[in-house]
Amino acid sequence: MESLFYKIESWNKEEEGAEAEIKIDPSHPLFKGHFPQIPILPGACMVQLTHHLTEKYMNRKMTFVKAVQIKFMAMVNPETTPLLKSSLKIKNTEKNLFRVDHQLAFGDNICFKIAVFYSVND
Repeated sequence: MESLFYKIESWNKEEEGAEAEIKIDPSHPLFKGHFPQIPILPGACMVQLTHHLTEKYMNRKMTFVKAVQIKFMAMVNPETTPLLKSSLKIKNTEKNLFRVDHQLAFGDNICFKIAVFYSVND
């Protein structure tokens, strides 16, 4: 489940969510093109990372249904801020439909927020 551009350093699963520490690999090839002089974690990678962590929490494949909010609030340079804190809250809204509120931060700086609905793959 883990991608090559990050590693889960710690994982604390609770009843309604999870907290994690994620280490971004600044030597991953994706940063050579985004961008060569100043590497920045692409927004699509943040979305994918939160999707992977949701599937890890649920221990199953999930299907994206719709986004309520996606906010990119700060750039993540993996050379200067390789460690991200992840906070995931999940709520079952109806049969097989879950709302996930997720944020990524470095230090006290929130860099990404997403609120989405997923359905469970049977």
